Amino acid sequence: KNGGASKRASAKNVSFGVLYGIGSKGLQGQLKSKCHTEWTEEECQKMIDLWLGTAYPQVRVYMEKQKHFCRQNLYVESLHGRRRYLPGVHSSIPRIREEAYRQAINHPIQSTSSEVLKLAMRNIWNRVLPELWARNVYVEPVLTVHDEIIMETEKSAAQEVLDAVRREMESAIELVVPIVADGLFTEISWADLK
Repeated sequence: KNGGASKRASAKNVSFGVLYGIGSKGLQGQLKSKCHTEWTEEECQKMIDLWLGTAYPQVRVYMEKQKHFCRQNLYVESLHGRRRYLPGVHSSIPRIREEAYRQAINHPIQSTSSEVLKLAMRNIWNRVLPELWARNVYVEPVLTVHDEIIMETEKSAAQEVLDAVRREMESAIELVVPIVADGLFTEISWADLK
């Protein structure tokens, strides 16, 4: 609606929202509060329908498959077998049932993402850091935020560290689609972090 960054933010909210089972009213509120855009509930529903029906029809197949599996087994799993039990899928209360369905769709995605990050961190700790420390390169892992790794290093080694972190993140596991580590920065100050 407004162009530029707001279009990108709106598209991102639609994409994540659909995967998390958002409805038209929820999407409308999210777009208003996060993207400062005014969408009608009907426009939001049309966007959700287009996203699931035209742009990514296999996502709807995935969502229905997850719901069916959860109804049969009362749990869902991440790629590495982490289970989330969701007995609410058989609740007679629609709100509880719908929340269980959202979790059945979301858990395998979020949990697998977390597992990939942990594998990458393990590989960085076991392979990258010892090699850099052996050469007296200052580099320290600071923290993780969702799917990001924040590291502190000397300016002269920033690109080398960035390349090594990218390599380990993108090769943590092998999937049908490639894992792409983007949004990486070589120079950012503490003040720049949100």
